[in-house]
Amino acid sequence: MRWGGVAVARLELNRLRDEFETNARIAHRLLSQRAVQHDAVMAMLALIQPPPDASQPEQRLPSVYPQIIGVQRRDRDTAWTDERLAAAETLSRTMQRPVLAVADFARGRYQRVLAAEPASFSIQLDLHAVAVTATVVDRAGTVRAMQRADNAGPHTLAASQQK
Repeated sequence: MRWGGVAVARLELNRLRDEFETNARIAHRLLSQRAVQHDAVMAMLALIQPPPDASQPEQRLPSVYPQIIGVQRRDRDTAWTDERLAAAETLSRTMQRPVLAVADFARGRYQRVLAAEPASFSIQLDLHAVAVTATVVDRAGTVRAMQRADNAGPHTLAASQQK
């Protein structure tokens, strides 16, 4: 009788582990998709920099990307108002890519920094406004499940399957 209980416990443990691994892959895929998109937005900011005396077009990004709460710009001769952004800029310059500067996951927000010249940028993002589609595939690449957020655009279906 005891061995039967052990077998049942092992089966349940295996089921729970498989379920956890599936959920972890879904979460990783969702976060990876958004991180890549946000990196592209920040790279675009570095490329479209206007002359220092012109208006700041990066402030229009929240109207296009609802998950972007705000954009900060640090010109060459100024300092960040938050020392965490300065530290992240140094790391971004070393790694040559955007990096995480501030994370407040309890509120569903985080901030990334991209070091660039003549100005560096920071974007604050709201995870609650992220609209994605997640596709779960097995090891052979066969689609096992697909879930689209209510506010996700139709283009996210194909993008999710291609990743």
